[in-house]
Amino acid sequence: VDRDRQCIVVENRILADNPMLRRDLGAFEQGANPQNHLIDIDRLHHVVIRACLKAALLRHLGRDNTALLAESLAIDPLQMGCLYEESRRTGTPEVWRTVMRQEAHNYLDLALHYAKAGLLEEAVEILQACPEQSPMPSYYEGYLHGLAGDEAAARACCLRAEHLPAPRCYPNRVEEIAILEYAIRLLGRAPRAHALLGCLLYDKKQADAAIAHWEASVQQDPGQALVHRNLAIARYNKQGDADAALREKEQPRLSAPAAGIRPAGRPAGPFQRRPAAAAGGEPRARGAAGRPDAAVCHAAEL
Repeated sequence: VDRDRQCIVVENRILADNPMLRRDLGAFEQGANPQNHLIDIDRLHHVVIRACLKAALLRHLGRDNTALLAESLAIDPLQMGCLYEESRRTGTPEVWRTVMRQEAHNYLDLALHYAKAGLLEEAVEILQACPEQSPMPSYYEGYLHGLAGDEAAARACCLRAEHLPAPRCYPNRVEEIAILEYAIRLLGRAPRAHALLGCLLYDKKQADAAIAHWEASVQQDPGQALVHRNLAIARYNKQGDADAALREKEQPRLSAPAAGIRPAGRPAGPFQRRPAAAAGGEPRARGAAGRPDAAVCHAAEL
């Protein structure tokens, strides 16, 4: 019982930020039946927390999680967290990696669940398994190494992220604000992190903060044509400054050939009308001046 309590309360801190589990652990520390201290976890409404993190808890306690995983996977054979725990149990990650596919999104989502539970080692392992060459998994990994106190590893990951291609990189989670801010603080010079954080904040209706990050990005790396284009849109739509927008609009034309940047189609901007609906039929966001507000649309090209 003492070993179990130490593993749960002190060492692993699994789900320590969950109010229901804090209540259960408090009762356990006060002498509740150790055979029943996991029961309340079953009432958690979130399937990922209830299943895969309970399996992780059992694994860290040295207990058998085979029955729990079999029951959970019978209900949802594609449950990525349970498949990850099953891969750790059997030592065969092939099925898990097939279900996770190539895109970074699933790896980021699952790693975030484990990181919030305090399981940093597992979160890093999940991120390192991601096959897509995208900046965000490396920024995540750097942030987690920072939480673990390994600044050298954190810096190496963030530097790698700064040089990875970002053709389909759309940071959108609020947790990623802290992750990108950490990379900026750690590196000092982080134009990619500034650019992506600007897109994330612009999407969250924080235009002034987004503009500040885009300005820092092009100051550190002036050859980023698409960041200048985002700034042009923000200058016109959010600040109402047409002259500043025109100056920013000139920068892609001047810097793209020298920087070897391939333009992504015809440049979009505040002075060029675009259809009211995107190709998929969804209306485009519009800025305060009534022009299509396309800055966020170009985050993928940074």
